[in-house]
Amino acid sequence: MAKKEEIEITIGKNGEVNLHVTGIAGPDCMKLTEELEEALGIIQEKTKTNEFYQTPVEEEQHIQNESPGAGK
Repeated sequence: MAKKEEIEITIGKNGEVNLHVTGIAGPDCMKLTEELEEALGIIQEKTKTNEFYQTPVEEEQHIQNESPGAGK
């Protein structure tokens, strides 16, 4: 089962916006938030979580293909 990917957006009383990405290993999380960051304006700080330094795990799909006439 795939891990749940989330972006948590918090807006403080002073207008400061924080983005927190979970469920995505490696630098793909940075790609995911690029458009949000551009729309929000100046980035004051970026902090990488432990997930950033993990190697992304590719999902495998197993498809069983039965040829026509199989089981006859």
